[in-house]
Amino acid sequence: MTCNNPSNEDEKPFTRKDITNNFALKGKQIYFEEIYFPSHITQTKDFIVVKDRKTDPELNLINKQTLQFVRQKGKQGMGPKEIGPIFSFLHSDNDQQIIGKSLSQGRVGFFDANSSQMEADSIVEYSKYTNESILFEIESDSTLIGVSSYLPEKFIRINLNQRKVTKSWETWEMMLDDPREIPLHVYSSIFQGSFRTNKHRKRFGYSTLYMDLIEILDTQTDKILSIRGPDNIKHEFEVDYSAGYGMHYIPMDKMTFGYVDFQFGENLIYALYANQQSRPMGNEIIVFDFEGNPICAFQLDIPLQYLIVDEVNEKIYGLNNFDQEPCIVEYKYDKNAIQ
Repeated sequence: MTCNNPSNEDEKPFTRKDITNNFALKGKQIYFEEIYFPSHITQTKDFIVVKDRKTDPELNLINKQTLQFVRQKGKQGMGPKEIGPIFSFLHSDNDQQIIGKSLSQGRVGFFDANSSQMEADSIVEYSKYTNESILFEIESDSTLIGVSSYLPEKFIRINLNQRKVTKSWETWEMMLDDPREIPLHVYSSIFQGSFRTNKHRKRFGYSTLYMDLIEILDTQTDKILSIRGPDNIKHEFEVDYSAGYGMHYIPMDKMTFGYVDFQFGENLIYALYANQQSRPMGNEIIVFDFEGNPICAFQLDIPLQYLIVDEVNEKIYGLNNFDQEPCIVEYKYDKNAIQ
């Protein structure tokens, strides 16, 4: 499997030799008796927010300064202010707000982190507007930006008022140099990973779990930045129809993982990299500028699944679900080292 470079993409390949600064970080494992199976993580100004797959309510708020459990939020159900299970978190301009997306319900819940109210403050049912995208972020009150699952286009803008895709950038077919006729939904499986936006909602991007590729769309310039490296991970895959529909298949003994998660900072991109591990856990964070140049790498002694970066307090948080007892991990870093 090889990747093509569409004409409006700015390709930034890099190798290990381009990462000139490496820093070893030592993690602190934090356990909470209230949290059984942490499965996603986000943050507000004052709180670490952890989704627990096993509890209802499923959102657990932890004070950043004291690292003490504070409260739970997010009552599951189909009531006016109920939601769940939450599949992922979305970016919020309000640093005291939590936005959770339920994929199974097609709803988004908005929570005030400082309120003791268990239920969401408001619920938006996005599924009645569109089903063209699974991974998305909110661009404005009326638009979403995401990656399509059943359309030939890759990045798409969905207008909620018009209930349709109003703009798209590039196609999935341009990503692969493959003569086979691949079902459209298989592309989103091949390139699956995390989808994020930056603080100002002008850059939207995804990282890929099955290769070392990050793509960033700049909606102001309509350009796509394609960061490729550092190990040039490529998998030969088959389209398997044993389940009754096409799925991409890579034998587990040949599987290595790429980017597990990533996050935009104020001016930087933090990418959690599996470093060719055979499980979806990252033991390295590669830091890029917005032009796709690698700035440095943090080597982690405890691997993570998902990450958040608190640039103000110079801390990185993540989840470790592969230990005998799942936990939250905290790393401290020196932002002056990232130059």
